[in-house]
Amino acid sequence: MLRTGQPRLGGVASLTDVARGTTDPEMSAIAERLGIASYLSVPVRAVGGTVLGAITLVNAPDRQQFDDRDLLTAVDIGRRAGQSVGNSSMYGEQRHVAEVLQHSMLPRLPLVTELELTARYQPAADRVEVGGDWYDAFVQPDGDLIAAIGDVAGHDIEAAATMGQLRNLVRGNAFGRPDAVGALMSHLDSAIRGLRLPIAATATLVRICGRRSGVREVTWCNAGHPPALVVRAGGAVEVLEATPEPLLGLARPTPRTSHSTSLATGDTLLLYTDGLIERRDRSIDDGLAELVHRLTGTDNVPLDDLCDLLLASIQHREDDTALLAVRAR
Repeated sequence: MLRTGQPRLGGVASLTDVARGTTDPEMSAIAERLGIASYLSVPVRAVGGTVLGAITLVNAPDRQQFDDRDLLTAVDIGRRAGQSVGNSSMYGEQRHVAEVLQHSMLPRLPLVTELELTARYQPAADRVEVGGDWYDAFVQPDGDLIAAIGDVAGHDIEAAATMGQLRNLVRGNAFGRPDAVGALMSHLDSAIRGLRLPIAATATLVRICGRRSGVREVTWCNAGHPPALVVRAGGAVEVLEATPEPLLGLARPTPRTSHSTSLATGDTLLLYTDGLIERRDRSIDDGLAELVHRLTGTDNVPLDDLCDLLLASIQHREDDTALLAVRAR
């Protein structure tokens, strides 16, 4: 039946049908010892007709032999089983394609004197989709570091592709320009509208300048994204909050605002997406408060270990999560 792909129905009063249905002469004796009086085999077919396997039902001598009604039921069971196997295979293939696409668009972090950079990306656990979370970091010709993180609306391969467009647009818009990050973000808004890109995204753009008198000036602009955090040397945590500004791609032309802080030796800047703090059973403010509590006193934790600990703290991965951490040395 696996060779032909055709259902087989047999009554075996003296096991003659079993004998005719197998090339192994021992099968008849085995069936007799097991008390098999009738059998029914149907193929399990994948989409397209490929035979993946078979389902075989057997009856004892004291039960009625299988008939055409049983055959129809078994064929339907085999069809549904094939669909389930095919869907499972397709699920795995789609997830693999999406994850490869996602990771191919996430950059290698630059090597920067007196700065340590670490990043992580973790897809959601309960979906095939991979979303639009992204991060980026690159060095300007003048030595400043541009760091960015964002989240494109959506949770599918299209969102991942749009994420790639936005990340490249951020690079092209910011590289080589000395403008304040607020002006860079305003220009990014104009580019998204002018190119008619179907993008709606949160994002934070950061410029970290060279060290002067032991500290580095940090300027940032936030377009609807969770606030960045700074773990100060000594363990205190500062939330870089400001008046909320609209998401990229949604607002009419509006001036974006630059804000500033500083990084001293031993300070750590943490950028992240909402998958780190958002849960269905709590508010995002509660999630942020928990993250601040978790980060307090971690100024001496190695940066790689810190990022791994943060990801491990997510009990139910309901959304994709991206992290980008920068520590001044």
